[in-house]
Amino acid sequence: MTGARRDLGNKEAIMNAEQRRFTRTNAVIDGAFRCLDGNAQGALMLTDRSRGGIRATLTQALEPGKRIECGIHMPEQSLPVFTTGTVMWVRAKPRESTFGFDAGIRWDSFGLLDNPQIEGFRFTPWRMRHIAAFASQRGYYARRFPDTHAKSSYFLPSLWTGYVLAGGISALMFPRWLPVFAATLVAGLVGVLFEGLRRVGAATAGGSLAVRLQTLAALCISKPLVYLEYGIFFLRGFVSRHLPRDAR
Repeated sequence: MTGARRDLGNKEAIMNAEQRRFTRTNAVIDGAFRCLDGNAQGALMLTDRSRGGIRATLTQALEPGKRIECGIHMPEQSLPVFTTGTVMWVRAKPRESTFGFDAGIRWDSFGLLDNPQIEGFRFTPWRMRHIAAFASQRGYYARRFPDTHAKSSYFLPSLWTGYVLAGGISALMFPRWLPVFAATLVAGLVGVLFEGLRRVGAATAGGSLAVRLQTLAALCISKPLVYLEYGIFFLRGFVSRHLPRDAR
């Protein structure tokens, strides 16, 4: 018991040191996490954040030192922010609840919340499932609570999805439309490329050329596909009478 208290004291000291080093911003934001070295996963509720990490409440306990991946639902972003980090300390809440554990998580790289599209457009099966559930949930709430959950930016991926589907069908039915449709797609991809160059330059400053090229390729290839997936599931949630089960 004495050793456990000593460990808890060390974790609190780490937390206090992090709070002194980085300016923290209070915010209650939901998300999800999974352990990178196992099958453990659950939901989290972010209670405050800084450029160095976050403090969050979790649905299950994790050991300090665990490496985790997080999908965080930033209100100002149309897509979840994905990043990886290390659990620095964990403390059980005195009262039992769904979110029964407080934890401090340190980012692997500072500034990911300032450049969320870099890390966020690297595909993994867990991220694809998370984006689908998140989009369904956001679409459902956008219809049910339009005053607070129907921001215009949330609909952008669905507009892209609708354009690709409608444009592709029109191009097949009316061949004269094909050159125009192809040109607009190319123009959009060029725009993604230039955006990627700007973001990659800011997010990988000091990194090797290989890292920059890999990150740029991940961004340019993944972003249109992520938008398609989000757009489809957002519309699915928007037209659903009840919140889809996989979005709960």
